[in-house]
Order: sequence, then structure tokens, then C-alpha cells
Amino acid sequence: MIYIHFAFLFSNLGLYDKAIQLYEQAPPLTDNSANSPEFIVIHIIIGYLYYHLSRYDKAEEHYAIVLSVLDEKNLLTSELYRHIADIKKKRNNDDIALSYYQEAWNIANHRYIPSLRYICQEIIDILTARGSSYDARIYEIQLQKIDPNKYYYISSSTLDDPTILDDCRSRLNNEREPIKRADLLYKIGLHCVVQGHFEAALKYFLQAKDLYLNQPPSWNRFSQHLPTLFDNIAMLYLYFKDYFEALIMFRKAIDIRSIFRSY
Repeated sequence: MIYIHFAFLFSNLGLYDKAIQLYEQAPPLTDNSANSPEFIVIHIIIGYLYYHLSRYDKAEEHYAIVLSVLDEKNLLTSELYRHIADIKKKRNNDDIALSYYQEAWNIANHRYIPSLRYICQEIIDILTARGSSYDARIYEIQLQKIDPNKYYYISSSTLDDPTILDDCRSRLNNEREPIKRADLLYKIGLHCVVQGHFEAALKYFLQAKDLYLNQPPSWNRFSQHLPTLFDNIAMLYLYFKDYFEALIMFRKAIDIRSIFRSY
């Protein structure tokens, strides 16, 4: 597990090569446990890191490994097809990208995955660009039926003062402003993590997420703190062996850091 924690740290710092080296030394890969959820998730993360390094052949290698052990109806397969489609689009292979996006859409079959709107919009864009307005309109109607998937951020706090937890809980009972409530929920969650109350921590983080979802904070706080919220939730999902949700959160943290490094 120590390899994963250090790899996670390096990926957060944008040191993707070092992160990949550590992920490749993680026991789920070296022990050849090909059917374990850990094996699957780590290979997807490595593939995604290669994607951000623009090393698309290596990314596809890791995605292919995962596809070889996943069932076609697994929602992770839908996510993988979406990733492969992104690579094909980066390489200007729009026809192949479209087929992968459509396959991802069909596998999801309207089941909830966070990238469902993204997949649908990519299909629409490619169909529109090639002049298939009728087919594009069919997907536009489907897109309107999907609830928007907005995201949020958190603020940081110090954990040195043992009285902070009680103070936060007391203030939470009286606070009505959503952003301030979310900040308090996040601080409480951090204290729960330190105390080893992981189930409670996840509950507080998710409550904070829901509040930020409805009222996103300022731009600078968004870029600084949103990835940290995803990190915290992802690590807890990993602890509870909910690998699909952990993967989604890890991926979003990486995405946001990659986007804002260019500003």
C-alpha cells in the first residue's frame, strides 16, 4: 500500500513518470493478481497518467490489459472505452473515436456514470462535424434527459487544535450559508480521518460535496481545493474497496490539476 500512497503523491505534484514507476511496483501488479479490483484500478490509473504525458501507445497498452479481464457489461468497461475514444480523438481518428464513444454509451445504457454527459456530448460534436445532424439531434435529446454533473471544491484547515472539531460541530448547527456549512463539514471530515473514523469522514466529505455542487466557490479556491476534495474521497473509497468510485475521484483530481497547471 505504501507504493500507492507515494505514487498518489507524485501524481498530485504532476510528476507522472515517477508516479507510474511506483504504481508499477505496487503488489497488485507484481503479484500477478490479474482478477483483483486493485489490479484493474491501478492499470487504469497508469494508463490515464500516460495519457497526460501524451504517450498514447503506453496508455492503450494498460487499457488493453484491463479490457482483457473485464466483462463487457461492467461500467468500468464503459469508462475504458471513453478513455480509448479520447486517445483516438487526440490522434484525429474521429471515426474510430465515435465508435468507441458510442460503445461506451451503449454499455452504460443510461446507468449513472459521471462521464455520461461527456460521452454523449462528444458523440454529438463528432456527428455534427461530419454533417450527421439528424443522428446528432437524437443524442441531443438524450443529453437533455441527463442531470447535469457539476463539481465543487473544498477548503483546507489545520488539525493542530483538538477543540476545532467540537467548535465546528457547534457552528454547523447554527450555520445556514451553504459554502460555510460545506467548509465546516470538510473540517469535521478531516478530523474524523485523523481519528480513524473513516465511515463518518466519507459521510461528511460527501455532504460537503453536495453543497459545493449547488454553489461553486470562487475560481481561485476552485483550482486550489477541488482536487483535494477528490483526493480525500478517493482514498476513502479505496479504503472501503469501492474501486470504481475511487477511480473516478482519482481521475478527476488528476484532470483538474492538469488543466490548471496551464494557467
